[in-house]
Amino acid sequence: TGEINILDIGTGSGVIAITLKELNKNYNITATDISKKTLKIAKKNAKKHNQEINFVNTNLYQGINKKFDCIISNPPYISKNEKIMDIVYNNEPHLALFADNNGLYFYEEIIKNAKNILKDKYLICFEIGESEAKSVTSYAHKYLDNPTVIVKKDLEKRDRMIFIHNFE
Repeated sequence: TGEINILDIGTGSGVIAITLKELNKNYNITATDISKKTLKIAKKNAKKHNQEINFVNTNLYQGINKKFDCIISNPPYISKNEKIMDIVYNNEPHLALFADNNGLYFYEEIIKNAKNILKDKYLICFEIGESEAKSVTSYAHKYLDNPTVIVKKDLEKRDRMIFIHNFE
């Protein structure tokens, strides 16, 4: 079916982009992150796994000017006033954990501006916090034309993934 263009926003260590590329060599993956330090790690990881990924140091869509079939993101989604486990708080970069608007900032920003870089038929995939499915679903319906929204649970039966698309 040809090449599939995927944008991984906030790639972090690159694990999602690298795994997708290992699954299918036809995936053309652009992985972005605001942190240069983090992208260095992601590039090293991709090289270790012999995966060709286009890494871009940017914030959300800035400087991205091509069309994608799919957007994937595991953005920061913890509310700044939410209590989290010490092991996470003390060992993860806070830039990768916390978001404004009760943890919803990046979901709204990504969805609000998605039309500019998505092809006519698209898929958006997010990891979400367990209480965020309703809000993310409402953003999809607010900013996208007639999307289908599917929420999936993790092994502990908590809402954890959301898929937004417009194809049958």
